[in-house]
Amino acid sequence: MGVSNDAFLVYGIDLGEDLPSFLGEDQEFEDFLMDEGGQPKWGEPGHSFDKQRAYLASCPADLTLYCSYDYPMHILSVRGTDRRASRGNVEEVESLDVDADKRTGFIDWCIAHGIENPEPKWLLNSMNG
Repeated sequence: MGVSNDAFLVYGIDLGEDLPSFLGEDQEFEDFLMDEGGQPKWGEPGHSFDKQRAYLASCPADLTLYCSYDYPMHILSVRGTDRRASRGNVEEVESLDVDADKRTGFIDWCIAHGIENPEPKWLLNSMNG
């Protein structure tokens, strides 16, 4: 059995091995967002997967993993900008334009969460799966 390498391009900030300081030691990014927004999680009264998806989609930031699942590295990215190509496949990138409102919303969100001087850029990475 071999290793599958996927390539991806994402617009964001490379954090390397470090998780953002606003995340707790074992907290998942989506759980952090749900807690921050006061959204009920699975098993809690009022939880709905449709509402959860809509709430997460409204957040300007996402946490993208790269390198390998065993030793992940992190990119704080503008939600919806990731482009992936699985090994053996070609994906066409039609545009590298990032909506100005999405970019501004991401920068504002980063500043509000303690990221100093956030300057997102296009980052080409790989993931071993």
